[in-house]
Amino acid sequence: MGGKTSKSQEYEDAIQYFTLSELQAARDLFRKISGSEKSSYSETDFQKFTEKTLTKDLSNNLFNACSNIIFGREETVNIDEEAFVIFLYYATKGSASDKAKLFSLACSKSITKHSLEKITTELLLSYEKCMELRGDYTSWTFNSNSDYRTFSRYLLSSLQGNNPELHLILSEVEDCLRHSPILLKICDYVFKTVLNSESEGLSDMDLTPSERFQLPCANDVNWSKFRTQLTLSSLTLLMQHLPMNMTKRWTLLFNSEVHGQSFSTFVKNVVDKGPCILIVKDTRGHIFGGYTSTNLSIGPSFFGDDSSFLFTLSPDFAIYTSSGFNSHFVYFNQHQETMPNGFGMGGQLKYFGLWLDSDFGKGHSKAKPSSTTFKSPQLSAEDEFEIDILEVWSVSKPKVYNNGNESDEEIKQSILDKDPEAKAMLSLLDKGPVSEGLREHDMTADIPEEHSIPSVM
Repeated sequence: MGGKTSKSQEYEDAIQYFTLSELQAARDLFRKISGSEKSSYSETDFQKFTEKTLTKDLSNNLFNACSNIIFGREETVNIDEEAFVIFLYYATKGSASDKAKLFSLACSKSITKHSLEKITTELLLSYEKCMELRGDYTSWTFNSNSDYRTFSRYLLSSLQGNNPELHLILSEVEDCLRHSPILLKICDYVFKTVLNSESEGLSDMDLTPSERFQLPCANDVNWSKFRTQLTLSSLTLLMQHLPMNMTKRWTLLFNSEVHGQSFSTFVKNVVDKGPCILIVKDTRGHIFGGYTSTNLSIGPSFFGDDSSFLFTLSPDFAIYTSSGFNSHFVYFNQHQETMPNGFGMGGQLKYFGLWLDSDFGKGHSKAKPSSTTFKSPQLSAEDEFEIDILEVWSVSKPKVYNNGNESDEEIKQSILDKDPEAKAMLSLLDKGPVSEGLREHDMTADIPEEHSIPSVM
């Protein structure tokens, strides 16, 4: 749509994308905004209608965009019913090209990188207002969400050039949106939430499963004793990179401010709890971490799979996924003299993309120019860092234990599985375990180095 067609032609084109019930609901919604006796609505009317879901600036910008779509930049006028339906098309039915036009017209003056970042920041602030209406959001108590500008830069990172005042053409805005599916998803979520929060009749324009933002419910957290390092922005980013079955309920396993600065406590709390998100804040203020896609267990070998990833949340947002170069996804070891003791992700022994030493409080990110496993750069402020806060969440249902402390997997394992050094010594003496590969239901028994060996605490 768009181009040089008249308003009436734009309207005729737009209504082709709506069902009859949607059109009737749109007309009812228009009357709700404007007042039943009025044939158009003003900027003040639109502000009042959107006050629960949009920031004042974004409400003003969208009103101007609606006016500009129809009448051009020369004048701002009240919006009649036909113009409102055309705006609904752009906001809820339009392509990336249509969304790009809407973004561009919402910029108060010319389209620059700076003005686009400002609009995106207002959109993210409005996204928070929309999320506040939901129960899953209220299960969280976030730190200050002052990172919306940082998230805006991440979402618009495909824009070329460092000059914030560089003028952009419409095709550049469109390319940027096509390279940022999260931003398009936030657009759809905010616009449709604004409409559906006030009109049950627009059910046909309700959010599809792919458009919904599923926040996990924070499970049994005493927020009076704990403040997460996550924000709505960072949680939204992480959720877009997790499998769908990891997005429903999160359980806090460890926080160094709550549970103390103890590696043994950290191990006890996270082993056998399923996939986890680990978040580290170093003493220089950098926030980073990793997602471990499999159960955490103690042993001298790397484990995990290529759905694991590393990330940074401050001072910049970034996700670093598997490069395919090697399978050094996760390493977790304790109480051994001949192997490193600690938790690591990516890279290689002593040169991890992320390493937390068993001497709690110390760590490194030796990834210059980048970690081979995740193509991640140095995550921390310095390659050797000190931990300010360590936070770990289980992102799947906790494992059910028999008799209170041992899982089914632990019951199956022999004493040699629980003492890797004794096992290695027997192998050196050519007296290795003769039963290896003969255990029932052990699909990896013929690959001893692949065993996950739990700790004897």
